[in-house]
Amino acid sequence: MEANANRYTFVWRKRVEKGIAKLKEKRRQIQEQMLAFTGMDTFILDDDELLRSVVDVCQGNGITFVQGSGHRKTAEQKLFEQVAAIREKQQEYDAHLTVMGTRNSYSKTDPDATFMRMKEDHMKNGQLKPAYNLQLAVQSEYIIGLGLFPNPTDTRTLIPFLTALESGYGRLADHIVADAGYDSEENMDWIEKKGSTVCIKPREYEYRKTSAFKKKIGHRSNMVYDADSDTYTCAKGRKLHFV
Repeated sequence: MEANANRYTFVWRKRVEKGIAKLKEKRRQIQEQMLAFTGMDTFILDDDELLRSVVDVCQGNGITFVQGSGHRKTAEQKLFEQVAAIREKQQEYDAHLTVMGTRNSYSKTDPDATFMRMKEDHMKNGQLKPAYNLQLAVQSEYIIGLGLFPNPTDTRTLIPFLTALESGYGRLADHIVADAGYDSEENMDWIEKKGSTVCIKPREYEYRKTSAFKKKIGHRSNMVYDADSDTYTCAKGRKLHFV
């Protein structure tokens, strides 16, 4: 379900993490400059403490900050501006990660939206758009529950969605049926512990029926399993134990 957000306002986790790594290197270089310039060991200081240290150096040397053309900045002022820029950028990155949470992206104009691939791909280019994952629970052809989630994969929506249904109705349905997109050991185990019968199509159900899959002798599904010893026997006759 596409969000009402500008599709070019994305913030990506990988880009933020790369930016943080670059800031760490810049911070280390400035700390080395401080050590050479003032003899101060600032490697254990955070950004706020590092900025205060540079301010103390500027005040101690009687530095007057200048701006605009025709003025030459001192080394102390340049150092202060570099530390201030790193501090400001770090705060920006931290804010991005806070909004993002466990997601890999979000939209600046709709922070709750995550960039996902849509089923309706008119341009046929797999473009990611800000969207929500809409979940529906149906019983006897009636919609009995709605859920809107910021994560693109259905696997991680099942447990919180069923928890909301259980809270609203006081119990879960006797039978929980879902497609292969919800297949995971965690989901199956959670439903069974709730006392409901679970019926979820295995993720590789159709693929496992193909001849290409049956030729994969390294896949455990194509090996002989011994329940007594809890081992698989590979194509070369070797026993494989669970690790």
